[in-house]
Amino acid sequence: MGDHDNQDDLTTALAIIQQQMQTQQQYMLQMQQTIQNQQHAQEAAEKAAREERDDLAGKVDQLLKGNQSQVFIMAEAAPEKSAGDLAFDAEISRDDQQEVSYVNGQG
Repeated sequence: MGDHDNQDDLTTALAIIQQQMQTQQQYMLQMQQTIQNQQHAQEAAEKAAREERDDLAGKVDQLLKGNQSQVFIMAEAAPEKSAGDLAFDAEISRDDQQEVSYVNGQG
């Protein structure tokens, strides 16, 4: 009976080892699935971030183009003169006229 008991112990130990191996395989498969899910989530987040960045870059380009035309319009438009500028221009014009009159012998 000693050999039979020993064989039963070995069979029981082998069954336990097989069960532990199956449990470990299932755990490894679950871990692989978790890693794949995390990778897919990371890829999706990166794709969404790229799309958002590209969308924002497009909006910035549109704003720059819109503002660029406004800058050109402002640069082309003659600046309005203040009352002080107009008075100064009138004084210079009067001085110029007096010089012209003096040169022509009328002043």
